[in-house]
Amino acid sequence: MTEPTTTPSGSEYRVVTVADLRHELQREHLIIDAHLQTISNQVTALDLRFSDFRDDTVRRFDELDERLRFNKTLVVASVSAVASAASVAVSLLR
Repeated sequence: MTEPTTTPSGSEYRVVTVADLRHELQREHLIIDAHLQTISNQVTALDLRFSDFRDDTVRRFDELDERLRFNKTLVVASVSAVASAASVAVSLLR
């Protein structure tokens, strides 16, 4: 299976064997595998970063939600207190 093939290389012809082509194919395969591994590692790193970001964001949103609920409760209590005071004032004026 080592039938030589000739390919033009400038003004000269070069003999290329099937073994040469297999070697080049394996070499390219290794290069592609290395690139894919690099991309996979970067995707994994991004997943971890976004996971951390989501966790931080959820904690922050939970804090903000809790503060908002507290503030709503405080506003309702304040309005209720003002209404009660107004009711007492109206009752005293009668």
